[in-house]
Amino acid sequence: GIDDYLFPCEDGSKMKSESLQSAYNRYADARNVPYGIHSLRHYFATECTRQGMSPFTLQKILGHSDISITQKYVNLVNEDVKNQLNNMSLF
Repeated sequence: GIDDYLFPCEDGSKMKSESLQSAYNRYADARNVPYGIHSLRHYFATECTRQGMSPFTLQKILGHSDISITQKYVNLVNEDVKNQLNNMSLF
């Protein structure tokens, strides 16, 4: 049914990956966002890390067998590192 899939077709069946990719590309074109449905996975991983999720929890969510694979998904910039350091309470 319609609740069985994150991105179902109008009839509730599973959407083909090509259809999802095509829909996302149209969305990306219209809004000038990064191409590729896989970029959503990278965005999710980066946001989880920015909000303090443990890398090991993220590894389990993403289904990676090795933490080094998960690390490749996280795109922190210098400002992220600075913000986390400034928010630390060491004493």
